Amino acid sequence: EEVGPNLHFLGHFGVTTVAGLKVAFLSGRRHADLFSEEPAAADEEEGSAQGAAGATAAGSAEDLRQKYAAQDGDKVLMPTSAVTTSAGMTKQGPSWEDLKEKEKQVAFQRTQLFIEGCYTPLAIERLIEEVADAGGVDLLLTSEWPTGCMRGVPRAWPEEMETRRLVKVAAKPCSSQPVAELAAAAEP
Repeated sequence: EEVGPNLHFLGHFGVTTVAGLKVAFLSGRRHADLFSEEPAAADEEEGSAQGAAGATAAGSAEDLRQKYAAQDGDKVLMPTSAVTTSAGMTKQGPSWEDLKEKEKQVAFQRTQLFIEGCYTPLAIERLIEEVADAGGVDLLLTSEWPTGCMRGVPRAWPEEMETRRLVKVAAKPCSSQPVAELAAAAEP
């Protein structure tokens, strides 16, 4: 919808034509509770020094957490397993009713396209369908970067190693695997 001269309101998600270009767009960020965790080390630089100060300790702690922590389903359904009260008594995790209620809530959220401004897996699925129905797009607009978009950069600027590292660190928190899947499907 054109709201002014050369100014178009796109909306939450979809495919439209602007100035002769087919544009796919996705508003907001991913709803973290409804997507599985992002793959670790997707943008790691080949041959990087693993022994850098601080990196080894942080990497080891994260490796241990991923290897021995509860599975994603456990985190969603059972945020705590046991709590010690001030009286020293141990209280077990949530009741069966609490688990069923949480399960219903997650099931309901999966039927929504957006929750509090965050897109859901259903929005990604529908947008991929719209892109396919449109026969591809010329431009993809999102507020997050696709996970892995920095791959290949190490070979692009060999003389600027520190700058590349900083760019990768800055891009990681605003990268999204669902956007990467959308970009792969859209091939803009």
